[in-house]
Amino acid sequence: LFDHTIRRQKDGAPRQPVTRVHVDQTRRAAVDRVRLHIPDPEESEKLLKGRYRIVNVWRSLTDEPVQSAPLAFASATSVQPDDLVPVQLRYPNRVGEILGVKFNEGQRWYYWSGMTPDERLLLKCSDSEVVLDSGAGIGESVPHTAFWDDRTPVGARGRESIEVRALVFG
Repeated sequence: LFDHTIRRQKDGAPRQPVTRVHVDQTRRAAVDRVRLHIPDPEESEKLLKGRYRIVNVWRSLTDEPVQSAPLAFASATSVQPDDLVPVQLRYPNRVGEILGVKFNEGQRWYYWSGMTPDERLLLKCSDSEVVLDSGAGIGESVPHTAFWDDRTPVGARGRESIEVRALVFG
């Protein structure tokens, strides 16, 4: 596990639900993450020769089902390579990169209605063994976003969630 983010949909919260479709890592950023979190160069280079993935574990932090700003995610195999645009993120001590996602009618989107606090969603953000246009039916990464659902009841509690990121090897 290398990172976590808590999001709260309320005034003054430092991290709100993100309403821009994105993928949390590019291929280059995934390689950089391995090197950042496995600081021994021999070990990190050995791990980079095998399969490595970055997976987010997402869950609600409230005791109620998620109604406001639910998380939507695309079928990874419905997203074309040309739909993905690298976006640089600048931090004080390094530069990261995510993927923005352009609209494409062929993308298939889903969300988990009324997700409860005891349910978890795993989002694959990067997979070193998947070739984007392989046609193998396995996606490299899962675009996702919070969205505003017109069916959200007036006065519904704002979303509070956590996402934990993990490096997975092998």
